[in-house]
Formats: sequence, structure tokens, C-alpha cells
Amino acid sequence: MAIVQPIRLKKRKQFVLVSDQGAKHVASGLILQALPNHTDDVRIGFTVTKRVGCAVVRNRVRRRLREVVRLSPDIADMKGYDLVVIGRQSTLDRPFRKLAQDLAYVLHCARDKSPMPLTACPPKTTEEEKLIEAVRAVLSASGSSEGTR
Repeated sequence: MAIVQPIRLKKRKQFVLVSDQGAKHVASGLILQALPNHTDDVRIGFTVTKRVGCAVVRNRVRRRLREVVRLSPDIADMKGYDLVVIGRQSTLDRPFRKLAQDLAYVLHCARDKSPMPLTACPPKTTEEEKLIEAVRAVLSASGSSEGTR
């Protein structure tokens, strides 16, 4: 499969059109607005509101979003759509792998018009996540034994 180089949305009018008429799909790390554009091109724009932070923070969020879109193989399936990717507060601290999963999820929702089943994309657990789960299990077990005393 050839890499699709999306065309950038740059004009406010384009962003407003997608926002007003497009479908909105939300994930933990980002929001996607999608609108069919009746062409064979993928057009994409990125935006981050001032609520996310100062200009430095917003630019970093925008760079992370551009990179996750650039590396996503699912963008090729979105031919014929205008997409607006909106950064959230959590985009900055979200692990890159989870951000990529968020993008895959919202692209699937936009393309198929239905949420992806949770079993279709099981989260990968890292050593740190396994450790956190073990600590929670120990804490919950010790919390239940205290109630029996």
C-alpha cells in the first residue's frame, strides 16, 4: 500500500465547514471531526484550543498529533474525507502508542459510522501497567481484610 500524503486544511472556512456539517468522534487523547468531501483526496487539519495551554504547549500537542497521523496506516482508508483533529489536554501526556490507538479508533468510527468493539483492539500492557495492577490488587485485598477485623 502506498503512503497517502494528506492535503492540509488551512483556511478557517474549511475548518468551520467540517465542524458544522461533519460527524464528531471522541477518544481519550483526541477528537476527530470528519466530513465526506467527494474527492479522492484526504484533507486534514489540526487545531488545539487555548484552554490546553500556552503557545509552546499547543504547538507541542499539534506536533504530536501530526506525527501520529503521519505514522498511521489507517489514513489511507479515509480517501474522500476532510478530517479535523483536535488536541485535548490529555494529548500532551498520553503515551504515543495509546495516542495511535485513539486515532485508529476514531478513524474506524468515522469510516464505519459505528463504534469499534472493545475486543477488536485490546490494549497492550507494559511492565509498568502490570506493576500498577499488582499494587492495586494488593491494596484492594488488604482493604477488604481490614473490614473483617
